[in-house]
Amino acid sequence: QTGIYTEIFKEQNIRVINPDKEQLIMIRELIEDVKQNHITTESLSKFQQITNDGCSPVVAGCSELPVLYGKCVRRSILLSNEINDPLQSAIDCLLKTAFMEGR
Repeated sequence: QTGIYTEIFKEQNIRVINPDKEQLIMIRELIEDVKQNHITTESLSKFQQITNDGCSPVVAGCSELPVLYGKCVRRSILLSNEINDPLQSAIDCLLKTAFMEGR
């Protein structure tokens, strides 16, 4: 919602499709499910619905959404789009940089 990813991607000429109002409501509910440690089959179904909505790749732009992604993977719930976790991408980049520098 802050537009941070939109701005960064726009600088690289990457088109961003943001969630609509209905999807934002669902995302807020999912975030709350994770915060309350109350992830249900319905939660995972909603996550699947949002992430399979035709846009790919999907940026899971807050720390709670990758938790749902991980649960879907462990339960073999099919997600048709690539899901990207920005925090994991940053960690991967730091590790690659550290490895290249011989640290």
